Amino acid sequence: MGSLCLQPLFLRILYIIGRIINIVKFVVPIVLIIKVAIDMYRHVINPEDKEGLDKIKNKIIASVIIFLTPTIVSLLYSFIEKTIVNYEYSDLTVCREFANMEYITELENKIKEIEKEDADKKRESYLNNYEQMVEEIRLIVANKHDDNTDTNTDDNSNDDSNIDDNIQSVVTNDKGSLQTKKYNNWNYYLYIPDSAKTSSKPLVVFLHGSGEKGTDISKLENYGFAKYIKKEKKDYDTYILMPQLPSGNESWDTSKLMTLINKIVSENNVDRSRISISGFSLGTVAIPSLIEENPRYFSAIVFIALCTDGNSKVSYFRNTPTRLYHGGSDSACKPSHSQEFADALKKNNGNVNLFILPNRPHNIVNDVFKDGKVISWMTAQRR
Repeated sequence: MGSLCLQPLFLRILYIIGRIINIVKFVVPIVLIIKVAIDMYRHVINPEDKEGLDKIKNKIIASVIIFLTPTIVSLLYSFIEKTIVNYEYSDLTVCREFANMEYITELENKIKEIEKEDADKKRESYLNNYEQMVEEIRLIVANKHDDNTDTNTDDNSNDDSNIDDNIQSVVTNDKGSLQTKKYNNWNYYLYIPDSAKTSSKPLVVFLHGSGEKGTDISKLENYGFAKYIKKEKKDYDTYILMPQLPSGNESWDTSKLMTLINKIVSENNVDRSRISISGFSLGTVAIPSLIEENPRYFSAIVFIALCTDGNSKVSYFRNTPTRLYHGGSDSACKPSHSQEFADALKKNNGNVNLFILPNRPHNIVNDVFKDGKVISWMTAQRR
């Protein structure tokens, strides 16, 4: 199983711990408060008793500490997750949300049922579906404050531009279709291969550079997948998501971006083990934080003209195949950015390859993706 949240025994342990904490949180302070009241009464009767006053102080402090136990435990979980984020135990926060008897019982029953049938394929299929539930809970946990953030934007919440899945147009090719859609004030292209009707397919996410920001999504046709699909009529055997960053935004909102990615994944026949991401120029800036916030989510990463110093986050890339492409004559984002990142990742035993294209300028997206070899490499990687 890919996640500890799919282990019934682990979930039961978390469930029991949670119940114990709730009992301790309320019962013990009440008992201590009663004892404090008794001690205070005794102190009023006998004000000379210094030892009794110390007992009262100690019990009040103990009550406060015990009442704050859930907060202390949450901080401890967060510390553990940040310290060993590259391992399975980084799912602790999500698993706590998942640890209730309804999910645990359902999971146990389904696993027993599948084991009786001795059907490995059915078991794998079911666990993949259950993994989807885990991902949805992970999304809720990670973005539980997003609603308040979105309402504080300058956009009118009643404006039609905020309607989810407002399909604007569809372009059909021989083996797929490119939909122009809108989500939470972001325009985006979604390419859907016809083959996804019969089997799950990978998802490739591509983040454009600063020149394509705005409300006119046709800007994305300047290069890359949108150009290949719309103007050159190319087909792909994978989903391709291409969001557009609105004007006035200096960088991608990683929480909002993950919300969109998870939405696409949950609503389509996406192979969850093959979700890769690539960014060009400005599009590379958000990826280190995205990988840090969502460890083990992506199966492959491709940087094109890296424009950020992500060296402090290389440990989060250690288990994900990564490629960096940079034009040797790039004056906008120096090739040294990619070189330093690749060197740092190698020191962390990362799976990384750096490709410097001699005498090539800043925008080398077409050099990278034109022949289809790189996207084939991306979709072949699994997590």
